[in-house]
Amino acid sequence: MKRILNTRIPVSLVVVAFLALMFWSAKPAYAQGDGNVTQAVTDPTKTFVISFAIGTSGAFVYLFVLLMTDRTLSILRNDMLPLWAMVFLYTISGGIVAGITQTATGSGISANNVQNVFMVGFGWQGVIAGAGGSSKVSELKDTEVEFKKLLGDLSG
Repeated sequence: MKRILNTRIPVSLVVVAFLALMFWSAKPAYAQGDGNVTQAVTDPTKTFVISFAIGTSGAFVYLFVLLMTDRTLSILRNDMLPLWAMVFLYTISGGIVAGITQTATGSGISANNVQNVFMVGFGWQGVIAGAGGSSKVSELKDTEVEFKKLLGDLSG
């Protein structure tokens, strides 16, 4: 027991000396001096091009995820354009939306906001869902009026 008590003081001195040396050799950090640590591209054209590429990849990843649940990509099928053209237009549109959105912020593009730009490209189809949903609602209202008219003709 006596031996442990005798070693406590030298160990404490070593710890105190280590901490003192660490604080003495460390440089002070000032929040005002650090500023924006990450490098950002602030040129609007470069911001748009980089954001366009990131947004296009986000839209492409969404289509890949969609393929896991809907093998035919039924959301992109229509009578006007073939499927390959719709896939191309969808991914390009995701890039355009992401590019315009990021360029409009005026902050440029940096490593800190790559995820945000990617998610804009990935999730821009919410605009399509809203537009498609509102057109479906108007179709259903028209069908409801016709159905009520036919029901009235049958019962009357």
